[in-house]
Formats: sequence, structure tokens, C-alpha cells
Amino acid sequence: MAVARVSALGFSDTLTVTALGFTDDTYTPPASVLLSGLNSTAGIGAVSASGNIIALSGLNTTASITNVTPQGGAFLVNILGVNSTASAGVASPVTPMTNIKVGSTTLDALRVENTYIERAYVGPVLVWYKPQELGGQVAFTTPGTYSWTAPAGVTSVCVVCVGGGGGGMYYSNSSSSWQYAMNGGSGGGLAWLNDYAVTPGNSYTVVVGAGGDDGPYSVSSTAGGDSYFATTSTCRGGGGLPGRYNQDIAGGTYTVNALLGTSSGGGNGGGVDSRSYYNYGPAGGGGAGGYSGDGGDGRDNYFSSGEDGSGGGGAGGGASNNSTYENHISGGGGGVGILGEGASGVGQSDGSGQGGSGGASTAAPTNVAGVLDGGLYGGGGGGKSSSYWGSHAGQGGGGAVRIIWGEGRAFPSTNTGDVAVTAMALLFNTRTYDEYIASGPSFDTNTATLTTSLSAGSVGDLAILWERRITAHYSSQPASNTNSGWTSIGTGVTDALNEFRHDFSYKIMTSSDISSGSITSGQAEVIQHTILFFTPSKAITYVTPYGYTYDSGAGTLSSQTQSITTSGASAPVIHIGVKTTHNAEAATLGGATYDATYYEGIDAVSGGTQDDGARIGYILQNTTLSDVTTTYTDEGNNQQAATFHLKVV
Repeated sequence: MAVARVSALGFSDTLTVTALGFTDDTYTPPASVLLSGLNSTAGIGAVSASGNIIALSGLNTTASITNVTPQGGAFLVNILGVNSTASAGVASPVTPMTNIKVGSTTLDALRVENTYIERAYVGPVLVWYKPQELGGQVAFTTPGTYSWTAPAGVTSVCVVCVGGGGGGMYYSNSSSSWQYAMNGGSGGGLAWLNDYAVTPGNSYTVVVGAGGDDGPYSVSSTAGGDSYFATTSTCRGGGGLPGRYNQDIAGGTYTVNALLGTSSGGGNGGGVDSRSYYNYGPAGGGGAGGYSGDGGDGRDNYFSSGEDGSGGGGAGGGASNNSTYENHISGGGGGVGILGEGASGVGQSDGSGQGGSGGASTAAPTNVAGVLDGGLYGGGGGGKSSSYWGSHAGQGGGGAVRIIWGEGRAFPSTNTGDVAVTAMALLFNTRTYDEYIASGPSFDTNTATLTTSLSAGSVGDLAILWERRITAHYSSQPASNTNSGWTSIGTGVTDALNEFRHDFSYKIMTSSDISSGSITSGQAEVIQHTILFFTPSKAITYVTPYGYTYDSGAGTLSSQTQSITTSGASAPVIHIGVKTTHNAEAATLGGATYDATYYEGIDAVSGGTQDDGARIGYILQNTTLSDVTTTYTDEGNNQQAATFHLKVV
């Protein structure tokens, strides 16, 4: 990856990154330079930028830059040609998993020219990290009431709601000559709201309105149902009105509380435009509302077609252009899609209603058996002048509610299509093993603590710590130990022959952990520290340990089975199995295929502490889950075994 030379930040003279950990592609250094000729011991203190680029070149010898603070939309700081012992400081590194604050400005994006950077390090210190929020969506398209639970890590959503279309009307008289204006129903309204705040794990009401039923003149058709999210005043697409004889009908309305999000909008459903009680037959159904305009009106045979939709809304239905049916049957209104704003529906000369924004178009009203239903979602149903042309008019198209979340997504049309939900994956990074063994014949006078550095890991890693301590001469086991900032997974002890204590815990690594962090175990004659580091593909929201099982064994592990049950968990999952035995070089893990196992022996045949063998293994399940069963066998007296798994989100 080619980059400009910034020697103090880890770039090499060959224009290749060595220490920044960028996940970018290619950067072409700019041809022009500014502010040159600073020589000798020149120093630059705090530099503020109100533009997009700061370019500093020709800094020689012991030149230094303490703070570089982009302001007013600055995206890039270029430091070119820094030589000798030059250094560049960055103000206020913060905890990983958040945006770094440079000076007083919180950056939304870090770029090298036009290339987005996700992480940047200065040596071992993370100086900027932008976590990528997991994107996803869910659509409710069957009429009814639902409860939606906000997923882990999701704190805001964007919502679109479309009301059901109104049902059309027909006259229950079988005369073939009558041309009464038994009109279609109007279209449902559409509303959208962006960045509505939610709490992960909390439930929110979702209501999807049904399309209205058709009906005869003597009974009447019915209105479409409202569709809404949370409450009717939060984001609601109103249902279309039912078809009526010789009446203009308004389209379904919409309601959205703009104060509950960052932006909002919508459109009313198309109405029904009826010109005469008899001469032009029934008007078609109204089109569903759009994202930034209204649906088209349904029209009768006075017009050549239904009205065009606007703002991505559906077109209205019109009269048949077949001379047999033109004053007797009208088409349903076009529906509207819920994947974001697209092209508006256009009125058709054959009487069909074209859908808007990818919504469903309706059939041309050309025969007695034809379907006059409104299009999905929210189109109004068509009408019939008499039952001679069929015993039903058109049903209204059903409503819908769709919820989306993720960075850079917003209605009406910004990344609103369905996106693949990229599951988190975990990759084994490295293992750290550290050991202390007391010396001399009287071990109880030679106990000590053991401190182990965390520098082997990387920022954002999930670290799993196994502490194993032995106090063979004491009358009780060591006390349980959990280091500050670590979360306990489980512990276990045994008294047979030697006194053992096992403690398991986990932590997500921070920049301070990597630069200067450590863990410490309390007094014991023998201490082992094993740390497994796993790097996630995305920022970790939380970790939950499950299924911790410990068995002190004491020579009774033959054919013992310990099962790690992951039923109901979501990937990724890390399975951990541990086995120790009072028999060096013999500890094994059986009954499961481990991705890797690590043997750790103690050679301490002195003062009552004998040779011991220990083994830890892990299994990564990043996409699919299966329950894991490990069968331990007897490899010597005084054995212990532990199993558990961690669900990572």
C-alpha cells in the first residue's frame, strides 16, 4: 500500500505502511507542497486547519509537531518529507471502540486522500478507530400487530410505513347497460422517519394495516387499515378510504413526528376523481403515496388514464380501454415499494395502475373475471358499475412496515435497499504463556506473584485468560483471582494431593492494555498464565459466557463427558476446553475436534509439587453452531477439566 512518508508515524522510506494498521487501498501523494524550509531545531506547536488539507513539507533535523487539530470539516493532514528525529504527536487518544478525539474535534471519517481508514495506530497506541455498525433490516408485510425487538448494538433505526388501500365498490344489479360511478378506493399514505432512537433488547409495536374489502352499493366497501411503528403519532401511513358512488374520495394521509428523528417525510395516497354519476362509469383506485409526493388519483372514462404518481408513489387506476368494458370496469391503483424511493408510477391507457418505487402494478380491467385489486403496497381497489361484470370489485392492497438500521442508511433513498447482514467473525491472533515455579525444598517459603504483560494482543482483541495456581503445602487453595477490568467466566478448585485453583476471565483489549497493561496472580508456589487473543471482524458490543463446567476429577475422569451446549446462541461462538493432570506430557483433550490445542507442562518435582501437564484448546464457530462434547480420559491422578463457551456480538 503506497503512502506518503511520515517517518514518525511508522511509514518507511519505500512508501509502505509499517505500523499504522490501515485497512485502505492506495494513496497517491499530492504533487504540490506548502510551508517548506523549516530547518534545524524548528518546532511547530498546535496546528489548526479550517480547510480540507494541511500540507507541511521539508521539516528537517529535530523538527516536531505536537498537535494537529482538523477543524471545520478537515479530512486530511499531510506531513510530507519529515526527516531525522522528527515526531508528530496526536492529542487525546481515547478508549477504543469510539471515535478518536483530535483536539476538540470528533472525526466522523479519517481519509488518506479519497481512501477511508478504519483504524490508525502510532506504534502500539490506537489513535483513531471508527467502529462499523452492523446493518440489517426487517419487513412486516402481513396485516397484523407485531412486537419487534431491537437487536444488540442497534441504537437507532429508520422506518417506512404504508397504509392499506381502500376497497372498491360495485352495484349489485345484473344489468349490462348500466354505467353507474361505483368507484374504486383511494390509496394508502406513506410515512418515513430516520434515526429514531431505540434501546437494544427493548420491544416496539409494529402494526400493518390490511387492504379494505370491496362491497356492493347497498352495504359499502371498507377503508384500508393504518400501518405504524411504535405509536400512531410516531410514524404512520394512513389507510385509504373506501370507494363510494359518485363521490370524489381523498387519499390516505400520513403522520410523522419529526422531533423523534433527524429527518422525515412521506406522501398521501391518491384519491378518486369521479366526473359523473353515470356517463363515464366507475373511477379506478388511487395509487399509494410516495416518499416525497402523493399517489396518483384513480379516474373514470372521462380521462385517458389514471393520474401519474409523484415522489415515488403509485399511479392511479383508470377505466378499461376495451370498448366492451370501458364504462363498466376500472383498474386498481398502483402500489409502492418499501426499499426506498424510486421512479413514480405512470398512468396507463389500458386502465392499469403502475406501481411506484418498485411497488406492484395492477392488471388491466379487460374482462369479467379480471382482478381489480390494488397493488402492493397500499393501492386502492378498482370499481364496477354492476354485478353483471362480476360479483366483486377490487380489494385494497395491503400495507407494510419496514425497519432498517446501520451506518450510512436513510430514507428516502440512501442505501435503503436490503443489505446482506455481515456476521461478526473471530480469528485467532496469538497465545501468551507465562509460568512461575518456586525453587527449593520448602516451597511454602518461596511463593510469589506472577505478572504478565498484555502487549502480545491487539487493540479490540477478545482476550481469554486462564490462571492456574498450585499451593501444595497449604491447607487450602489460593483465593479466587480476577484482575481489574476483567470479567470472570468461572473458577474451580481441588484438594486432592495438591491444592489447585483455576480462574477463567475475559477482556476486550484497549490501547493502554497493549502499551502498558498486565495481569497479576496472587501468591502461589506454581503459577501459569495462558492468554488466548482473538481478533474480531467488527467492534465487539458484548460478550456472554455460557456453560461453564468444572470437575476436580482426582483420578476419576475416565470416560467422563462434558458437553458445551450452544442451542439458541448466535455465531460467533468460542468453545474452550481445558484439561490438567498430575502426569507431565500426558494431558489431552478428547471427543471433539479442536482448532488448536496448547500443551503446558510443569517440571517441578520438588517439595511435594510433582510434574503436571495441562492443555487448553479452542474451537471457533463463526457461521454455524453445533453443540460440542468433550470426553476426558484418566491420564493420572489429580485431574481437573473445565469447559465453557463465549457468545460474541
